[in-house]
Amino acid sequence: MTYQRKRAVIFWRVVIVVIILAIVGGTGFVLVQFSSGSWALFATQTPTSTFTPTVVISTATRFVPSDTPTPTLPPTRGAPITYTVVSGDTFTSIGQKFSVDVEALIAYNKLTSTTLSIGQQLVIPPSDFVFVPPTTTPIPTNLRPGTYISYTIKAGDILGVIAEKFNSRSIDIINANKQVLPDPNNIPVGVTIRIPYNSILVTPTRTPRP
Repeated sequence: MTYQRKRAVIFWRVVIVVIILAIVGGTGFVLVQFSSGSWALFATQTPTSTFTPTVVISTATRFVPSDTPTPTLPPTRGAPITYTVVSGDTFTSIGQKFSVDVEALIAYNKLTSTTLSIGQQLVIPPSDFVFVPPTTTPIPTNLRPGTYISYTIKAGDILGVIAEKFNSRSIDIINANKQVLPDPNNIPVGVTIRIPYNSILVTPTRTPRP
């Protein structure tokens, strides 16, 4: 009887220990799950993401090709301006730069020479300036080749152009005007010279050697 009682006591002790271990183990497992966030007492609603389109305003200027390019017009001058001649300047380049005729530029400045010097100041006429070239006397058609005619140098004249205009040779004009044209490259405006008209048809005379 005593032996059976001891076995019953040992049995119940073992059962109690097992129950205690089960309770402790289960409680510990539950606490670990709550602390790790795996379990929650109340379900949390997951917010549903919504797509909101963003309007992008382009700041770039659209390029629209044009069939006909717009020409750039030179600026108009309401009043004359002063220009200082620099290295490499010519009447032609200055005229193109300011959109003014060479003869108008020379006449407006009342120049007597077509030579420019560095530092020289020119007055550029206003855009509404109109240059009226002097009238020229028509050349008679019945002149004999080599006949001398008078010609007054005007703005923009070049010796080679004058010779071509009167069907003459530059050397013939130089030889006939040594006193008034000491420098053929610097023809003063307003000077009257003698031109052998149509001298290109005249055979130059050669002086025989002794």
